[in-house]
Amino acid sequence: MNVSRNLLGKFPIINESTTESNISFVYTGLTASQLTGSNGIRLLKARIIYWPLDTTTQRPVVYPIRTAEAAWATLQQGKGHILNQIAPNEIYNVRRIYMAYFEPIDQPEYLQPVWVFDGDKVNDSNFNFRAIVPATIQGYVED
Repeated sequence: MNVSRNLLGKFPIINESTTESNISFVYTGLTASQLTGSNGIRLLKARIIYWPLDTTTQRPVVYPIRTAEAAWATLQQGKGHILNQIAPNEIYNVRRIYMAYFEPIDQPEYLQPVWVFDGDKVNDSNFNFRAIVPATIQGYVED
């Protein structure tokens, strides 16, 4: 079970994984009636990475945002970040492009707006592909 953060404004907050959010739990799948004695533990794994967000900044900052087309061109130049392991010479479909905020595992000083490119492999639609490119124009952040 993945627990996502609420939207920040109208934008989602994503992390580096295409399959697991920063807050996630794995259960055994047993129902309460199937559990007996000392086998009553249903939680197998918990991952909780949660940094408080201060959305009440006293001085909001506005940065110019690049277009999705410019972000795509940046990604095609080999800049940006592919967030999952991919094999060389594989071909990927990008099925969805959207803007989001990126929340890394380590506590960030700020949430960075990014363009997100989600998709899959041409020959394996179960493979989740995700790449990000900073949404602010070049010169304000490094690609």
